[in-house]
Amino acid sequence: MTPIECGIVRLESRHLAAMARLEKKCFAEPWSLDMLEEGLAAPAGMALGMMREGELCAYALLLVVAGQAELLRIATDSACRRQGIGRALLRACLERLEQCGCRELFLEVRESNAAARALYESEGFEQVGRRPGYYVLPKEDALILRRAL
Repeated sequence: MTPIECGIVRLESRHLAAMARLEKKCFAEPWSLDMLEEGLAAPAGMALGMMREGELCAYALLLVVAGQAELLRIATDSACRRQGIGRALLRACLERLEQCGCRELFLEVRESNAAARALYESEGFEQVGRRPGYYVLPKEDALILRRAL
């Protein structure tokens, strides 16, 4: 199935359980349901998801403040990877950020996450910094990436 057969939706509280399931599948340090709920409820927040056959297969949480945005979380179900779904979701985020007047997007990525780094680089992100020991399980540096919009 291609991203064209999937649909982008604005996430709401009814999506929280599905987001929590993806968190546990995708991250060594998953966010709690409360943290996800706070992300959804944040006045400066933006939450988009990719639906496939009625199921949430990917989601992104962002904060948008004063012309800058930060990608807090992006997750794609392992069964849906390498199909362009994560890229389509990232591009939808970039498009919406541009529409609301954002000038740049920042994110952190594990230094060892070669697949994510390749995706971000191919979408125009550049490394602008490093956060030593940012990740705990396993302990690892985060690379800070930025993309102008």
